[in-house]
Amino acid sequence: VVGFENVVLWHERDISHSSAERIVLPDSFLAVDYMLDRFAWLVEGLVVHAERMRANLDASGGLFFSQRLLLALVESGLARDDPERYRRLAFALSVAGYFHDPSRAREMTPFRVTARTQEAVWESLGDYDVRERIRRTFPKGKAPRSLVVAGIYDPMPIESARELAASLDTGVVELATGHAPHVEATEDFVRVLDSFLPRG
Repeated sequence: VVGFENVVLWHERDISHSSAERIVLPDSFLAVDYMLDRFAWLVEGLVVHAERMRANLDASGGLFFSQRLLLALVESGLARDDPERYRRLAFALSVAGYFHDPSRAREMTPFRVTARTQEAVWESLGDYDVRERIRRTFPKGKAPRSLVVAGIYDPMPIESARELAASLDTGVVELATGHAPHVEATEDFVRVLDSFLPRG
């Protein structure tokens, strides 16, 4: 504060400036010395629990990335007074990682799954594994006519789709898409579906 008061009358220096500076300069060095001493004390006694930090970050559901998402929305030219467009773009950004071509995420109809719902679904599944049940229910050659369509760039391994198809005695139609082949390869998806569905 004393230093700022000095600036106002800098062009009219008198003995008051000199007396203030004799206090400001030593005090500044003393303050820096104290801050460095406290900082060194803090770092020397710091204990990092990496596992606990990771658990806290994971528990947030990626909330700490929200600022980056907000900046991306603003940089896209999106006005905050257009909530519907804002919602659609926010959704597209949130699911883009499931697409082979992230720009196609804009074409997907937005839906909302709360963290509570997602957690409840996973908890209800537990260690439930349908593979053995399928084998028992549909012995070799007894499975109903089935169609399995999968994207080869899906974050979910293509091997899981192949294993499911094998248990149903069918093959896999593999498209060059991510998790949403009906969006990224609509024409191919419809053609495959038309060839599978019975004609009326």
